[in-house]
Amino acid sequence: MQSFRGLVWLSREPGKMPRRRAIKYIGVGAAAIGLGLAGVYFGTRPSTTPSTTSSATATQSSISEMTSSSSEVYGGSLMFYFEGEPPSLNPLANPSDFCQCVAGAVFDRLISRDFDMNFFPDLAKSMPTISPDGLTVDFDLVENAAWHDGEPFTSDDVLFTFNEASPKVYGPFSDQFGEFESVTAPDKYSVTFKLKQPNPDFLTYLSQVQGVCIVPKHLLEGVDLTQSNSFDTQPVGTGPFKFKEWKKGASITVEKNPNYFMAGKPHLDRIIYKVIQSDSAAIQAYKTGDLDYLWYVGYSAANELKNWPNTLVAAPDAPTLPNWKWQFNLNDPILKKKEVRQALYYGTNQQDFLPKVFYGYGTLLTGPLANASFMSDYYNPDVQRYPYDVSKANKMLDDAGYPRDSTGKRFTLSNKLPNFDPFIAQSTLWRDQLSLIGVDLVNTVQEDTVWLEDVYTTGKFQIDTVNYYAGPTPTDALGYLQSKNINKGYFLNNMGYSNATVDDLMERQRTESDKTKRVQMIREVQRIVMEDPPEYYMICLSPLLAWPTWFHGMPIPVNNPAQMYLDVWTEKPR
Repeated sequence: MQSFRGLVWLSREPGKMPRRRAIKYIGVGAAAIGLGLAGVYFGTRPSTTPSTTSSATATQSSISEMTSSSSEVYGGSLMFYFEGEPPSLNPLANPSDFCQCVAGAVFDRLISRDFDMNFFPDLAKSMPTISPDGLTVDFDLVENAAWHDGEPFTSDDVLFTFNEASPKVYGPFSDQFGEFESVTAPDKYSVTFKLKQPNPDFLTYLSQVQGVCIVPKHLLEGVDLTQSNSFDTQPVGTGPFKFKEWKKGASITVEKNPNYFMAGKPHLDRIIYKVIQSDSAAIQAYKTGDLDYLWYVGYSAANELKNWPNTLVAAPDAPTLPNWKWQFNLNDPILKKKEVRQALYYGTNQQDFLPKVFYGYGTLLTGPLANASFMSDYYNPDVQRYPYDVSKANKMLDDAGYPRDSTGKRFTLSNKLPNFDPFIAQSTLWRDQLSLIGVDLVNTVQEDTVWLEDVYTTGKFQIDTVNYYAGPTPTDALGYLQSKNINKGYFLNNMGYSNATVDDLMERQRTESDKTKRVQMIREVQRIVMEDPPEYYMICLSPLLAWPTWFHGMPIPVNNPAQMYLDVWTEKPR
């Protein structure tokens, strides 16, 4: 469930949270979602991921049409960057973007998926056999995989991962998978999952990075993974790249696994993840050739990067796209009134934000799900809308008992936000718009840990600014709205929203394998929410990416947990 992305289970993480981890959820990845297990499309292992040979600004359609050259080159490095530094490289214990980027190269899963949402086998020899009732899932495993220390990979490692390691340290484990009836191994190279109830999202979760990367039993059995240990800083996987070194505060390097079980993979000799503290420094490093991949750079830099030679800039539709929103504290005496929140909607010119804040990127939201993401099948266009209408907003506030005073002001609302430039620009424009309906919006920029404390721990807020990954499953996208998640942790239901019908629908859809019925349930949830909105849903917006045109097969976007480094190659090895 999406409610556990973020810090709720990061009891091991010391110190300050990296900015982007504090302001958004981690999506659990890209997949063909919401289908019954027996009906999921199983793709074949792709030979490449999307790539390009031209300098252009990429749209989703153009990315899907990209193909790699037949004359693929071996060798060279990919220079990546982090804005912060992960405290751990254990993919079971640390869900941060930074850890997952490295884990996607070092570790394998049973299955993975490509950017077109097709599942394909990874440590599994083929896609699983699934019983008609969806309760039994059988995997045959590859027999030629080995851990980076030379020990053979067997079904014992899979059993250890799912029976011992992940349930103890990966917070969303039971929420995503439910309780297994059993996970057993008939022999060294086969595994059987027996589920207690149908789970239409089982394969989706199984193909992510966080929580399901297979880890080595021979190294971790008996180790308390909730405490710091050597595996955090020197991970051992079966993946296409081996951990080489970690220069604290500077870089993490992984190098090609010469004994990788997939013949001819990977192409690159190494990936170097550099620590660079700001977007501006990263852009400068890119221009000087010290970086090859920019991710999540500010949208204000898009035009500059578009005009940079031999550069492709992309803001593609992703498996899970960040939804930008303001959250209302429904315990506040002003905001608990539905009419006030609706008036704030009417008093907001949503169209104005697209050019003035987001530089023309993104899709405006009409509710908690976006039509622009891979959740589009579940999107409900027939929800209550709140078109910009200052007169109506003013009348609603008058009728709600908040007349203007002699200065023209009705009341003051506080909006707390992390120190993130787009959030500041977004909230500044909102302040100016709300002043036209007599609402004095005071924006308070806070350090991440203070913001988290006020917004999710003590509830000392009226409004907060956040973005989060809405998907890739309905449970991830909307589960945080359930009343059982009120004040249960970071990035959960801090608004205090409670609706019995929403609770019931969200519980029933979790085990509904009939997609038509599931879609109806999720669309009804959206309809109910937008009649009494606990949040202002602003925009659905992909991260902005850029890389040189001589790189092919790049993992697009970087927040796709599959992290398809297998087929990345460069025409200019270095």
